[in-house]
Amino acid sequence: MVLKNKRVAITGAFGTLGTAVVGRALAEGALVAALDHAAAPKSPSEFGDAVLIGGVDLAEAQGAKSALAQAAEALGGLDALVNIAGGFAWEKIEGSSLDTWDRMFRMNLLTAVAASQAALPWVLKSPSGRIVNIGAAAAMKAELGKDTRDFALPTVPDDRAVFRYDMHTLPSEIGDRIGMSTTFAAWHADIYVNQIEDERLDSVTADGSYLQATRDVLQKYGGLWFNDEAFTVTRHAA
Repeated sequence: MVLKNKRVAITGAFGTLGTAVVGRALAEGALVAALDHAAAPKSPSEFGDAVLIGGVDLAEAQGAKSALAQAAEALGGLDALVNIAGGFAWEKIEGSSLDTWDRMFRMNLLTAVAASQAALPWVLKSPSGRIVNIGAAAAMKAELGKDTRDFALPTVPDDRAVFRYDMHTLPSEIGDRIGMSTTFAAWHADIYVNQIEDERLDSVTADGSYLQATRDVLQKYGGLWFNDEAFTVTRHAA
């Protein structure tokens, strides 16, 4: 899908991954509405000409309907919806709270369903309408349960499925002393690729130790890289 002049609503837009997606969409020439539960992004300047719609509870049908209607009105319609809104919580089953499970369900599933329902009246009118949901393969398989047999989740060769993210630096930038620009670039690449939510970063960035840890990694490995994996899901023919 060519994004130039396409009208795109992005949920979870004020987080680390959402901000990156908004930036890429704008760079490709899209008209963007950025939606989030937070009232405002931490760095509004990163959002350029995007329409900012904060303080939205997308897990509630009326909240989602109102927010997507506002986005469509601002952009003159919608060609695509990108659902990134979500969150994570790490707890052992023993001693965990059911409130946490309910919160994860609302954040990661209900937001996508409610936003998709609210966007459909506009997306269906678009010749190139799209809804893109970003989630985890493991969570999807667990949710499908025995119905997994109705879908094809093909294993493709590593040269097609596994891709590598590299942060390129000049040899002179990785030495006894590493500049702040390289250190910050590596740090932001790390939290973006690994999709670390903002709430976990607040305590880590309270002092400068995270920058020293980043420098230590760069010096040890001579750079920064990550492996990630893509997969496809198709329904078996009836």
